[in-house]
Amino acid sequence: MSLYPSPRWRIAVVLLRHAMPAQRADVFAYLQRLLTAFQPEMPPWRRRLKARLAALRWTDSDLFPAEPDLGPWLTTLEEKLWDQGDIRLFQAPLHDDAAMGRVVDEVAEWQADETLLLPADPFYTPPRNGHAMDAWRRLTAAAGFRKANRGLCCHPTDPLMLRALVRRIAPVLETASLQGRAQVLMVLPWGLGTAEGDPALWQADRLARELWPLLGLQPGLVTLCQLALPGLPLSSPTLPGLRPALERLGTLGAPVVLVPFTPLPAGLQGWAEKAGVRHLHLVGPGDPALEMAWQTHLVRQARAGHEGICAGFGARQCPGEHSLCPYRSPAVFAPPAAGLQLAAMRERA
Repeated sequence: MSLYPSPRWRIAVVLLRHAMPAQRADVFAYLQRLLTAFQPEMPPWRRRLKARLAALRWTDSDLFPAEPDLGPWLTTLEEKLWDQGDIRLFQAPLHDDAAMGRVVDEVAEWQADETLLLPADPFYTPPRNGHAMDAWRRLTAAAGFRKANRGLCCHPTDPLMLRALVRRIAPVLETASLQGRAQVLMVLPWGLGTAEGDPALWQADRLARELWPLLGLQPGLVTLCQLALPGLPLSSPTLPGLRPALERLGTLGAPVVLVPFTPLPAGLQGWAEKAGVRHLHLVGPGDPALEMAWQTHLVRQARAGHEGICAGFGARQCPGEHSLCPYRSPAVFAPPAAGLQLAAMRERA
């Protein structure tokens, strides 16, 4: 049942996309936007120079396949959420404020009564999902669009996401296990864990710890690595890049099951062969019905909570030392009508 009495209540759900460069001509602009988010204190001329030098190191194998057209999928998702009101889904790229500004204009033209921002990946780090949340608030305010705005910062251990992941990974893992003792490698986006107090790597480790027993694996068979971008340093020195991780697993002679939380470069297969990985298995999209159930679940949970909810849908999960979490007190999982309960929970927080 909808929280709002009128089916004409308009809800704009904005899906953030990674928007990785698919052509050499896109690389410089992409890196410049990335550096603006991650190093805002750097003078613009230095950011341009750094992006230009980094772009020179990219080859065709470092580019990314074009993102698939989500049009039909979005239409189906809108239909699944009919009970929430009049839902329309929009897409906005990470780190591209100009493109996000155009999405704000579209949302305003549609006359939405409420907006909901869904992250591009399950992990929160300030210059990625945090930057997008801040940019959306800033751009909507600049456009004079002052409507209810909800944002989901992260969801690393959401139960339906875990169920969808297990259903995706299990058949690939079963096939890989016929070739030896398979290793599961989770590939994280570039830019996680950039500062002290950033909760993203803790969240990713928590997700890995949740996954291995669900997959029937021994501890240590689910490991983490991060996507590396040519010309830019690894965001976290504690986590290996994708190529070194493949080289380490290649020495073991074991089949590798790759679980990506980011788009993967076009040259991945060639990298794996050079690293000595004889059997590389990529986990792709899963059961459409289950994936749809997970996404509709995220939207419903986000709307059921207070303005801005975090991973636990009702309680902040990140430990206190991860102070860069955008919600310093536990977010509240309660319908807006439960005003007294909401006030009491805030008081206790």
